Amino acid sequence: IDWFLPWPDDALLGVSSRQLEGMQGVSADIKTAVSKACCNIHQQVLHTANLFEARLRRKVYVTPKSYLDLISLYLEMILEKREEKDVSLRRLQTGVDKIDEANNVVTSLQEELTKMAPFIQQ
Repeated sequence: IDWFLPWPDDALLGVSSRQLEGMQGVSADIKTAVSKACCNIHQQVLHTANLFEARLRRKVYVTPKSYLDLISLYLEMILEKREEKDVSLRRLQTGVDKIDEANNVVTSLQEELTKMAPFIQQ
């Protein structure tokens, strides 16, 4: 008995779009594209599992839970990458602030040097 019947593409797209609705700061077009990509990946995994079974006579089960895991893994990865981006942005901003501060110090030292130039030449 085959308990793991493949889901139709419409069902896969519906599940992934519903799961991806909660993504903050992402346009609807990107959510739709990611939803379609998840569906295509799942279908390709099913196809590869069938090839694996045909060639090696070993069954690999791809279940709806596998599809949900794919989507949740993608969402976790997005959060992780956003955090990395935020850390990099903070580091970059700190660097820019330090450069501005150093630039201001150099400018003030140059002004002081031009004021003291007559005294230095004597």
